[in-house]
Amino acid sequence: MRNNKFKFNIKEARFNAGFTQTELANALGVTQSTVTYWENGTNVPTSENIAKIAEIFGCRIDELYDDEGDTAVGYGFSGFFKALRLQAGKSVEETADALGVSKGAVVAWEKGESVPAKKFMGNIADVLDCKEADLLRKAGMLKVVQTVISGNLKVRRLKVGILSDEVSKMMKISQAKYSDWENSYSVPSEIELERLADVLECTVDDLTGGSKPELPSEMDGITDAFIKAAELFVKTLKTRQLARKASNE
Repeated sequence: MRNNKFKFNIKEARFNAGFTQTELANALGVTQSTVTYWENGTNVPTSENIAKIAEIFGCRIDELYDDEGDTAVGYGFSGFFKALRLQAGKSVEETADALGVSKGAVVAWEKGESVPAKKFMGNIADVLDCKEADLLRKAGMLKVVQTVISGNLKVRRLKVGILSDEVSKMMKISQAKYSDWENSYSVPSEIELERLADVLECTVDDLTGGSKPELPSEMDGITDAFIKAAELFVKTLKTRQLARKASNE
């Protein structure tokens, strides 16, 4: 199976670091043809070699991976996790102790026999110095997170009575970017989630599913149809407020 994104990233990283294929091969103890196979997408490096490549090029391991996190392009969670552990210079035992899990659990993750529960992903990101979203993508969990954040964003925004374009202005981002978050097309970064929490007068946990929104009683049993109606109500209210302000002036 070809991994074109990894091919592009490793080749670009090699160019940026000023290495020839032969120099990289010598540094890794492999043949030049092996590097060629990696760069043309015929094969992918082992987790050990990925960690070495990142160290040689002075980059993060996630920069060498598919930024869409497609687990079907030659490398899933197990290889990604192991490469991150190796780059962090941690043994299986050290990783298990830091995460508060058994050594067997870490071994199972690296063999692809199981995937960590979502509740562990934040701790893993901290221990291995990576992005939680990248781990969730590799584990195939990101869509669930996207859906949760999307729904919570809409509910929290309606609760404080502001329009999506107002949120985007307060966040200093494009309206299209914010719309993507509400439509589950992408997720905010950790910094953006913190800013959103400030704007929507809630906590990051409220947005990521850590706690349920405390809605007014009239919003119990909220549905998509109700959300649309609430959107229209807020928009109409804002329009009337602007009209009154203009008439007073």
